[in-house]
Amino acid sequence: MKNITDNYLNFLKINTRRFRGEWVVLAGKKIVAHGKKADAVYKKALKSYPKEKISLAKIPQEATLVLCLNLVIKRS
Repeated sequence: MKNITDNYLNFLKINTRRFRGEWVVLAGKKIVAHGKKADAVYKKALKSYPKEKISLAKIPQEATLVLCLNLVIKRS
């Protein structure tokens, strides 16, 4: 799980403007594949980086607000 968390934290630091509207795959601190079709991009990255923990993300066309909620629901 650590590598996936690291990928996300690295993703936050990457300038993704040139990838707007595309799918990207991250491995470590870099984008290793990108394109319009998620399945093709993911397969390309798996083939090129078979031993890496990779993450797939969609880069929005414009600025997007991401709201992360950490909710704890207690059930009785």
